[in-house]
Amino acid sequence: MKLRVDKEADALYLLDSSDIVESVEVAAGVVLDYNDDEEEVVGVAERRRPGPAVRGR
Repeated sequence: MKLRVDKEADALYLLDSSDIVESVEVAAGVVLDYNDDEEEVVGVAERRRPGPAVRGR
């Protein structure tokens, strides 16, 4: 498995040889990219939204 970081898209791609055919926001700000072969997840991206930062305790 190869990993590739796309800084412009702020995304991590798990299989850089696959074509992305669908992107789905699965949780607030988390997008999964799927290929067409077996509906495998090939990328993970975070959509940053403006607003206050969340801080841990």
